[in-house]
Amino acid sequence: MYIAGLQLIAESYKAADTKTQCQKCQRLGHSTKDCINQEYCQICAERHYTRQHKCHICQTIGVECPHAKLKCRNCGENHRANSQTCAMWEKKAVSSVSPAKSDITMKNSSDFAVVIPHVRK
Repeated sequence: MYIAGLQLIAESYKAADTKTQCQKCQRLGHSTKDCINQEYCQICAERHYTRQHKCHICQTIGVECPHAKLKCRNCGENHRANSQTCAMWEKKAVSSVSPAKSDITMKNSSDFAVVIPHVRK
């Protein structure tokens, strides 16, 4: 295959195992755009969007602060819902090929990959 005068090699596309987490309800296995559940905070697992999380000590809004009492929406342990240390990532996360923009996942959209050779000057 030639593109812009360079000879390129097309190889079969190999999809990586990807995991999707909804950024609305924090559950694993579906995208935010398809979510019909109520919103939950990624920081404290309470019923509000993460951007609305508020620290009652320092009044910080929308981000984790030093005072935050972390709680995972998926397992109930003391870490954020998007923590890669959560045991639920291994148990319930599923592969996805059509992720939403804000989801934690990898986009797989082509049937092949183009390998561009390194050009030495």
